[in-house]
Amino acid sequence: MSEDKPVSKAPRKAKEPPASPGKVPKKVEVHLPGPAPRTNASPSSKKPKSTHNRSVSSISSMQRITDDATNSPSPNKPLSAIKRKRLVSPETVDDNASVAESSVMGTGTIRRTEAERIEYFKNQPDCAPDIEPHGVMCTRCNKLVNLGRKQTYAVRPWENHRKRCDQKMAAASGLDDAASIRSDARSEVSRSEKGGAVVRMSVDERKAMLDGDPRAEKVEPDQVLCRKCQKWIRLSTKTSYALSNWNTHQMSCADAVMSSRVAMAQRKIKLVNDPQAKTFSARNVECRNCGESIALTGDYDYTLTDWDAHKETCTSAGEKPTKASRAPRSSVSTEATVVVEAEASTSRGTKRPLEDPELPVDDPDAPRAPVRARTETYEPVQKEPPSLLGWFLLPFKGFLQGLREGMSEAPPP
Repeated sequence: MSEDKPVSKAPRKAKEPPASPGKVPKKVEVHLPGPAPRTNASPSSKKPKSTHNRSVSSISSMQRITDDATNSPSPNKPLSAIKRKRLVSPETVDDNASVAESSVMGTGTIRRTEAERIEYFKNQPDCAPDIEPHGVMCTRCNKLVNLGRKQTYAVRPWENHRKRCDQKMAAASGLDDAASIRSDARSEVSRSEKGGAVVRMSVDERKAMLDGDPRAEKVEPDQVLCRKCQKWIRLSTKTSYALSNWNTHQMSCADAVMSSRVAMAQRKIKLVNDPQAKTFSARNVECRNCGESIALTGDYDYTLTDWDAHKETCTSAGEKPTKASRAPRSSVSTEATVVVEAEASTSRGTKRPLEDPELPVDDPDAPRAPVRARTETYEPVQKEPPSLLGWFLLPFKGFLQGLREGMSEAPPP
């Protein structure tokens, strides 16, 4: 049997207008889409089918399998950060956990509000109560920790400082313990004056000694607050109220001892300014009042102990009058001089009192009255008021009138 092949009908062509005589119309080929003819290809020339072709159903099934695997985690797959954060219960989370500690736990950086950060610093035992937005004081090392300017009450700088401070304090405590072990015998042992036997001080005795020390403001078993420098002195971590570190601190914190040269210079200046010392040397002083030479005995130069004792017992100093209290030779001349000085002092720089009698007008010492009083015969001048121009010229007329009155010998009537 012969197969029936589909017959493709040729498309209808549009009617062309009749060509004008003498011109041949152009032939236009139009290709319209249609079913391609079947080709009988040999089996060897067919291409193998690709194994990567997936239907829509296979893709959707794989997507569903992936979603199921995501929802049910396998035991070999590590938990994500979000799921670990969900698994941590509120009871296991420390409120004082720092940012660094939370990152080690794997829960990510904890975002705290400003109120939470302030509360965090208030709960820190090593943080001073006076908290500032960009700095806090560490009571352990007595240093101001800078929290930065990007954020107020930042926790990360405080955590970093606390780690370094803990390491330093651990090393310092080890040194203090080693020093306290070597010096506890010296600090806690005292020899009695009677028999010379070694007596070990008890804890109560050491505590009483520290409490009675006026240089100690606050006393604790392992530290003492110095009243002068306001610093906590760590005593020992093994022995309560150990005295070695406290005694060592007091040697460095006490007032500087004056050197011998400075003390000698001060004693010499005191002799130079003493009016009773006529001449002096490092071991001798001559008294101006009695003329006696006083030997200065002592271990150092210009030791004034003997000189001060001589000034208290020197009788010539009270009998001999000074220049200020010495009477003059002639009392008469003194009285005259005193009177002259008194008169000169009273007449110099004094003002005339207001009760002085009135002086005549011709007297040059008489004060000039600022305003002359009007007499009974005074009559005001009858004049018409000036015009508009006269008001402008009135000051000039008054100036000229005053000038004429001042230049004339007799005042105008």
